[in-house]
Amino acid sequence: MSNNSNSAEISKKQIHENQRMNLKLQMFNSAKISYILALIFFIISFLFNGLIITPWNDLVQNAASSAEGPTALGVIDIAIKSVSIILFFLFAFISWGNLQELRGYIITWKEMVVLIILTLIQATINGTVFLISTIGVIIILVYFYFIQAKISDDY
Repeated sequence: MSNNSNSAEISKKQIHENQRMNLKLQMFNSAKISYILALIFFIISFLFNGLIITPWNDLVQNAASSAEGPTALGVIDIAIKSVSIILFFLFAFISWGNLQELRGYIITWKEMVVLIILTLIQATINGTVFLISTIGVIIILVYFYFIQAKISDDY
């Protein structure tokens, strides 16, 4: 009888250990996917905000010079630049948070400030993109702050 209870206890421990390892693997995979997405949006942001794509920049400037006010192409240009920066911040923040959680730590304010500065440096060429990106980053930070507080209250 004691052999059966010992094997059942060992089996329960193994199941619990397997579930814990699966959870860590899922968190690591989530962090990897978030990191890859952050890298993709960083490259998009670098290409558009760094004025690397000259045909696109020429097209936007020609449309702006021929029109007296804002053009649809100018709005699309600002939207691409701003959204790529905001999505870079979102996925980089999620990836870093998941990696820190796997290690048993939390993101410190210093790490957040570095990520925010890295994010907003991308938008220094255009004031409108900088403003929209700053608002987006603030909204993401406030959202995660309140979600974290709600999760902490639930446990």
